[in-house]
Amino acid sequence: MEGGVASGFNIIKPEEYKARLLHIKGTKIVHVKEVPCEVKSLNKGDAFVLDLGMEIIQWNGPTAGMFEKRKGQEVITGLKDERNGKPKSRVVDGMENDLPFWNALGAAKAPAADKIAASTPDNVPLEVKHDMYEISDKTGKIQMKKVEFKKSNLHKDEVFLVDVGNKVFVWVGSGASKEERAKSMSMAVKFIADSGRPTHTPCIRVVQGGENANFNLQFQRD
Repeated sequence: MEGGVASGFNIIKPEEYKARLLHIKGTKIVHVKEVPCEVKSLNKGDAFVLDLGMEIIQWNGPTAGMFEKRKGQEVITGLKDERNGKPKSRVVDGMENDLPFWNALGAAKAPAADKIAASTPDNVPLEVKHDMYEISDKTGKIQMKKVEFKKSNLHKDEVFLVDVGNKVFVWVGSGASKEERAKSMSMAVKFIADSGRPTHTPCIRVVQGGENANFNLQFQRD
């Protein structure tokens, strides 16, 4: 659906939604990366967002910084925007015994504090995937080529695939051709499959002028 409002091209029923855990780390430049959905992915110094589809939970490590906590809220806002504001969200601080959160990570209850990994330095960034591809028929044949990951490279006459690892956006310029518009989503779905990622990986269509907060956040480092 246009504007990045829906949950994505790959429509998943709520009962089929696969939980995912997003690791949020950094100070002024904060990175977000999907990690295995298990307790051992957590550490005391960062923030994490557990995406359960219609329920989104932010977990703040005991020593998580304000930039990480704020970024977590921005991520949640973006996810809600994609799903028409339907998900409910809340924040879990430290070792609170929030059973839905810990159960989703494979634990029966909140673990002892010493079972959570120690903090790691914020000046060691997460390795986050950020790739961008132009989808264009300007040569007479529709092709996809990699371009530099910069928001300024989004040209109105083309379509762009924006790959951020845990999801893929298809940005449609206002002047994109009929063929580019028609074929870009199927090309994106094939791209996800060829990369070996699961079929439930969100593939979200965004039209120029209708970008939501979650899309714009991907270019924060520009």
